[in-house]
Amino acid sequence: MICKNCGAEIDDTLLLCPYCNTENETVAAEEHRDEVNFILDQAEELKTRPERIAKKVDHKLGRIACYGVAGFVVLLLAVFVISRIIGDPSIKKMEKKIAKLESFYVAGDYAGMCECLDGMEDAYGEQFKKYRNVQKIYRWMDNQENSYKIIKEYREKKSQGTSQTDITRRALGTGRDLLHEIEQAEIAGFRYGESEAMLYFREEIYRMMKEATDITEEEIDRYFRGLPEEEEGLPDLTELAESLLAR
Repeated sequence: MICKNCGAEIDDTLLLCPYCNTENETVAAEEHRDEVNFILDQAEELKTRPERIAKKVDHKLGRIACYGVAGFVVLLLAVFVISRIIGDPSIKKMEKKIAKLESFYVAGDYAGMCECLDGMEDAYGEQFKKYRNVQKIYRWMDNQENSYKIIKEYREKKSQGTSQTDITRRALGTGRDLLHEIEQAEIAGFRYGESEAMLYFREEIYRMMKEATDITEEEIDRYFRGLPEEEEGLPDLTELAESLLAR
C-alpha cells in the first residue's frame, strides 16, 4: 500500500509507516476492535467472578475485598482503553511536526521547510529522513549558486589563473556531488517520497551550471552523469574548469 502521508510504499500489514510513523487506519481499526472485544469479555467475566468467589467466603470483609479487587481491575482496563483511544502524546507531537514540514514541502517552500526543521531539536530518525535529505541538498545549492556567480564574473572579465581554476574546479566538484546524491536517491526509488524536490533540484543545478559556464550537454554527460562510486574512477575536473573559464 501507499502511505497517505509521505507516499512511501509499505507493507499493508504494518500498523505504522516505517518512514513517517503515520498510522495505517485499517490495521489500527482491527487492533482497536480486537482490544475492545477483549476488554468487554474481561468485563463480563469480572461481573460474575466476585459473586462466585464471595459465595466461598463466609466473612463479610472477604466479600468486600473481592468486589474491591474486581472494581480495581475494571478501572485498570478502562484506563488502558482510554489511553489507546487518546494515543501516545509523543506520537501526536511528532505527527504535528511532520504535518507542518509537509505543508512547506508541498508548497515548494524549501527555505521555509529548512528554517522550520532547524527549530525542531528532536526531528531526526526515519520519520524525518525525507526533510533532512531535502534540506541537505537545498543548503548545498545555496552555496553553489554563490560559487557559480563568482565563476560567471571570472568569465566575463576574462580572468584566469590558478586560484580561479581551483574555485571553478571545487564548484564543479560540489555540483557533481549534489547530482550524485540525487541520482542515488532516484536509483533507490526516492524511498522517502522526496522525488518532487530532488528532480527540481537537479534541473536547477543544470540551469545554474549552464548559465554560469556555458557547459555543453556532452560535457555534462561525461563529467556528471552515471559516475562510478569510487572517487579514483571519476573524471578530472581541472581540464574542464580551465576550458569553461576560457569561453
